[in-house]
Amino acid sequence: MDRREFLGSVVGGSAATSLVTNSTGRTMAGAPLSTQSPLPNATPAESPRIRENFNRGWRFARQSRGTGELGSFDRTDGIAGQVEPRFLRAHLPEYDDSAWEAANLPHTWNAYDSMDEAPGYWRGIGWYRKHFKLAREYAGKTVFIEFEGANSVAEFWLNGRRVGEHQGGYTSFEWDVSEYVSFGDADNVLTVKVDNLFRSDLPPTVKTDYTFYGGIYRDVWLRISEPVYISTVFWSTPTVSESAAELRLQSQLVNKTPQTVHMTLRHEVFDPPGSLVRTLSASVEVPRRRMALWPTLSSGPPTRPTFIASEPPCWRDLVRWIQSRIPSASAGTSSTRKEVSF
Repeated sequence: MDRREFLGSVVGGSAATSLVTNSTGRTMAGAPLSTQSPLPNATPAESPRIRENFNRGWRFARQSRGTGELGSFDRTDGIAGQVEPRFLRAHLPEYDDSAWEAANLPHTWNAYDSMDEAPGYWRGIGWYRKHFKLAREYAGKTVFIEFEGANSVAEFWLNGRRVGEHQGGYTSFEWDVSEYVSFGDADNVLTVKVDNLFRSDLPPTVKTDYTFYGGIYRDVWLRISEPVYISTVFWSTPTVSESAAELRLQSQLVNKTPQTVHMTLRHEVFDPPGSLVRTLSASVEVPRRRMALWPTLSSGPPTRPTFIASEPPCWRDLVRWIQSRIPSASAGTSSTRKEVSF
């Protein structure tokens, strides 16, 4: 048995073993969603955003024609970049994927051919499909699917409708799939077409011996939020000295409801052990079906905690998390958190 056969048997033999489990310990299809682990000192009721691991229960098939004889030095894709006839309808929900390989994410089709004795590694198009159901109780909420990485160009369909395309294998991204998803007993089918082919306009473009692993090689998450939610929190630390540090926060809020929403935006700053060290809040108004970027909220130095023994202050030990919330009587509550450092 040569090295390629040995590595193939190892990868093939472990395919039936769950490499990543979600927080419920069950597959997502038909299973209720569970909330993410709350921040210290926060209760589940204060963190209504639901985020569930979406790694289990995928199906995968690789096209027959590929390139990669020269590995990362390949510059010609040829027919490897064309969708083969048997995959032309793979984006449709009724497509029969029963013969596809069962797969759990993270996954790459270069798990061993990039390390064996044969020159090069396979570069081409791979297809992923996932069937899942969402409980009817989540209808009317905002549904996202987060991808931490897919290398290097990925195209997405949900229930036969094209969601979009992402280019670049080393950045995370997400899709708002609220208008595409079905609830209750309906079967949802997510299809992802990924390729790791060469593109002259997509870095890295230099010739290198680095392997461009193809596939959905990082975690995927399903997230459900209220129709009014915090999209992004931008933070900066413009001033840091031995005696003081400044933390600036700016929030992007989204209102998908037909009414203007008035609420209080609140940022809570926690230290590493989970104690609340500072709260910043402001009254905000978000117009109906709009996105709003709210002005900077700024804080001076919080009271120095007694557990810091370094001199001068070690600010990275002072602030660890920012918990941001927008409670609203008409639109529920949205909550998000970010890790920060000075």
